[in-house]
Amino acid sequence: MRVVKYRKCLEVENSRGPWVALHISHKRGHDWAWGLGLSSDRGHLWLEVRHGGKTKKRFVHRAPDDGASGQNMLSTPRVYDGPGYKVRTCGAETGGRLRTCTWWH
Repeated sequence: MRVVKYRKCLEVENSRGPWVALHISHKRGHDWAWGLGLSSDRGHLWLEVRHGGKTKKRFVHRAPDDGASGQNMLSTPRVYDGPGYKVRTCGAETGGRLRTCTWWH
């Protein structure tokens, strides 16, 4: 198992909504970002990537609706976060209510 060294981790917790984190690692001379979050059943987690004045929502993951757990751990694949790019992690509870996002990196 290879241990990844994080250069930075931004976390946001909403007392009535999801907890989200943005992890930044440095590999091949550039920053790479990936998101992690805790959400209730049918909650969502995604990354927002800003480049060239446009923001795109990437890797939208939805928590299962199994009724067996109070919180679900969700994560996204990593994305490039080099010069000219900004990334943040966002999450929302069921139905898109109570949206929470980290600061842009």
